[in-house]
Amino acid sequence: MDTHSNINIQDNLSLDQAKGLDINRLLKTVLKYKFLIVGFAILITVLVSIVLANIQSVYQAKATILFDSARVQAVSVKEVYAANTQRQEYGITQLELLQSGDIARKVISKLDMYKSPDKSLQSELGLLDKLQNSIPFLPKKEVVRISPEKRALYEIQRKVKIFQKSLKVKRVGWSHLVEIYFEHPNPEVAAAAANAVGEIYIETQMAAKLGITEKASQWLGGRLDELRVRLDASEEKLQRYREQENLVDIDGAVTMIDNEVTLLTEQFNEARNELIQLKTIAQLINKHGENDKLKFISELKDHELIKNANAQLLSSELKHAELSKVYGPKHPVMQAAVEEVRLLKSRFNDRISGFIDEVDQSVLNAEDKLNRLQNELTLTKLKYQDVSKKELTFHKLLRDVEANKNLFNQFLRRSKETQVTGDFNSEPVTFVEKAMEPRYPIKPNKKKLVAIAFIFSVAFGIGLAILRELLNDTFKSVSDVESILSQRLLGTLPLLNLQKGEEINTHQFFDASEKGYSESVRTLRTNFLLTHLDSDNTVIEVTSSLPNEGKSAVSVSFSSALAQIENVLLIDADMRKPSLCKKYGIPSYHPGIANLIAGTEKFEDCIYVDEQSGVTIMPCGQLPPNPLELLSSEKFSEVIDMVRIKFDKVVIDTAPVQAVSDALIISKYADSILYVVKSDDTRTGIAKIGIGKLLQANAKVGGVVLNQLDMATVSKDENAYYYEYGNAHNASKA
Repeated sequence: MDTHSNINIQDNLSLDQAKGLDINRLLKTVLKYKFLIVGFAILITVLVSIVLANIQSVYQAKATILFDSARVQAVSVKEVYAANTQRQEYGITQLELLQSGDIARKVISKLDMYKSPDKSLQSELGLLDKLQNSIPFLPKKEVVRISPEKRALYEIQRKVKIFQKSLKVKRVGWSHLVEIYFEHPNPEVAAAAANAVGEIYIETQMAAKLGITEKASQWLGGRLDELRVRLDASEEKLQRYREQENLVDIDGAVTMIDNEVTLLTEQFNEARNELIQLKTIAQLINKHGENDKLKFISELKDHELIKNANAQLLSSELKHAELSKVYGPKHPVMQAAVEEVRLLKSRFNDRISGFIDEVDQSVLNAEDKLNRLQNELTLTKLKYQDVSKKELTFHKLLRDVEANKNLFNQFLRRSKETQVTGDFNSEPVTFVEKAMEPRYPIKPNKKKLVAIAFIFSVAFGIGLAILRELLNDTFKSVSDVESILSQRLLGTLPLLNLQKGEEINTHQFFDASEKGYSESVRTLRTNFLLTHLDSDNTVIEVTSSLPNEGKSAVSVSFSSALAQIENVLLIDADMRKPSLCKKYGIPSYHPGIANLIAGTEKFEDCIYVDEQSGVTIMPCGQLPPNPLELLSSEKFSEVIDMVRIKFDKVVIDTAPVQAVSDALIISKYADSILYVVKSDDTRTGIAKIGIGKLLQANAKVGGVVLNQLDMATVSKDENAYYYEYGNAHNASKA
């Protein structure tokens, strides 16, 4: 299998991981910190339990009262009390009265509640105030003297506020039932206070009712005397006026005069119309004279006498016309008809002539009649006005009498009702249910709060763990290395269970009890060799980003694995902080590469062979004052060329890239570089910068080693991938 097949395997693994990366990562995070989360939850739960154990339980008692707005009253005295309990405003007002400070003070006094004094009213300075006064640059606190009267007043106000906070009054829907709730640490006090609120409220209402009744009786009694005097005076005034004007039936007199005025008015109008008609006829007669044209004047024809004569004449002429159709002119019947017509015409003409002669006299008579009626009408109207004035004054006096009488009767009735109901002790409010001593507290619900505290603390711990994991930008899995650094991952070394401060064993690779670690090192060796089949990889540089990432331990284990199949030299080129002497038990004065470069020692004197691993070690030697100049010298290049010939593999342990530039200088002579990153410790940004420096120096980065990986957090697919990777290369080699 070639390199392209390896890349396909890697791509398939990354795709499989991406499908469930987030959920798996979160679950692994929770499992990783499960003991801390549970411990934190238990600690918070214990603390909450301790706090709740010291919190006093509160009991709530309930009493129910009824505003008996529909009760039967002895008599109707609503006008006196003026309280309509059906209105919504009345119910709201009563609820506020139940919670008023007056009732609270009476209940507190009755039950002798809240005996402990208010410490804030003490005249002495507190500890903090004394401490403040002892500091020179802080303002001084002065003792405030409170008079006993004000102290007592403030104490009452404090108790009332505490009481009102514990009291709750609620109306049951739109009914007249009201529930009184009271909370107190003592169940007996809670029940007694709830009942006392209702009882004192009832007493207050009864006292208010009796007070209103008493005041109403006194006020009504005084008003009755005034109204009685006023009524008597108005009746006397009315009687004097009746006697003075000789009034018996004022309404009948007014009606009679009114009828008389109406009759005279009608007669006056008729006389006036008649006079107008006669004057019109007289004018026509004067205009036309006594000729036949007068017959055709409508005013004459409409006169009553002339109108009747004309009607008779027309009837006779009509009869003559009908008879002429039957009889001849000489027939006796016709002759009689002709004679009748002639006589009626003569009568009609006589009537007109007589009327004309009488017109002037008729006008004079009509004028006299009109003047007489006008005088009578004027007198009658004056008489009517006089009677009307008397009627107006009479009714005014009568209204005063009636108003005073009605007002007197009304006040008399109310006075009697008030006297009757004065002894009627009907309670406006009644108890439906008195408060009983509660058995169980309503708060705090300690079991519920403890459970909530545990659940929320677990959730909070999980949230903190997930937040820490999300904010952690280190390498936490094998997939992070290639996806973030864009470098080949050659292998992973597992996290060993070491004590705090304990270092990894130099011969850990050969420890039979840590087969997993040994296998991981072999996998690293195999992957490295397979990825460098076609290139010279004699000189291998091992470095990291920062100190304490385990690069020296990787160098030792990697060299031990290579030494099983090849001749290996391990050079400690970390001249700032060498560590191979300590790891292999080599004396610190043993010469090494620094001595060899300086030319003070021979090659044979600068090496040390570890018998168990078979690795040849060249320690650092004497620490030079100028390691960077030493590594940049031509002599160091000669040393590298020399060891290339003598050994199959040369592993150089160098200083971290981010610490100094030693690794960059050595990278010029290295055939391949193993870059070590520590799992869950090395920051991704730091590692990217370190590899970037190497690449910028044209170094050959062969791959990355993920050190101290917690294998419990790695999925099976990721763990198995590297074994498959190595097997695939073996197959390709075959």
